[in-house]
Amino acid sequence: MNYSTGHSTSGEEGLGGVEVLPIGVLVLTIVTMLVMTAWNVIDAKFAATAAAREGARTAVETFDLGTARSASVLAWTQHGRRTPIDVNIAGSMQRCSRVTVRISAEVESISIPVLKRWSTTTVHSTHSEVFDPFRAGMPGEARC
Repeated sequence: MNYSTGHSTSGEEGLGGVEVLPIGVLVLTIVTMLVMTAWNVIDAKFAATAAAREGARTAVETFDLGTARSASVLAWTQHGRRTPIDVNIAGSMQRCSRVTVRISAEVESISIPVLKRWSTTTVHSTHSEVFDPFRAGMPGEARC
């Protein structure tokens, strides 16, 4: 460096930092893919929660487990989900009893070449409702 003029004599003017740009783009890409993966799992959890809620409400309203199962699957697909779900309905169909719907589904994660290959995450959601003790058309009396 020429100290009298303040200019460099090595010929490397203006090149500082350019070589870091490809690393920055790579890090940005990986972080973006991680955020997309996290959002896919969060979105699937929202869909599973809606499916469990609709299944439980339909079971209480219609007294039909087949219709409740169909309502859960419909709510899942209306959230834009294409993967199959496991619908488990527990409880008895009588006054004051509780029916519980549990939804389980596998969600595919995005492949990040450096960190992991394609993987799946299982999301679960459970919702329960109580049969109305004063509803007409149900056998037995309300004892709750």
